[in-house]
Amino acid sequence: MSRLHSSRQLLLRRLLEEAREATGRTQADVAQDMNKAQSFVAKVKKGERQLDVFEFIDFCEAVSLDPVKTLRLLVDHKPPQLPR
Repeated sequence: MSRLHSSRQLLLRRLLEEAREATGRTQADVAQDMNKAQSFVAKVKKGERQLDVFEFIDFCEAVSLDPVKTLRLLVDHKPPQLPR
C-alpha cells in the first residue's frame, strides 16, 4: 500500500473531512485559513496530497481539532493485519 493510501493516511483524511463537515466549514474556508488554494484541501481529501507537519497543525486548527490529540490517534492506530 502506498504511503498516500496507508491505513493511517486514510484515517487522517477521514478525521479531517469529518471535522470539516461537523464544523460546517467549506473546503474554501479551510483553505483560506491555511493561506492555500481550495484545490489544496481537495487534493488532501482525495489522497493526492500529503500534509507536512506544519500543514497538519494548520489544517487541524482550521477544523477545530486538537493537533496533539489527533496525532496521538494516528500514532496509536493499529492497521488491520492481513491473514497469512
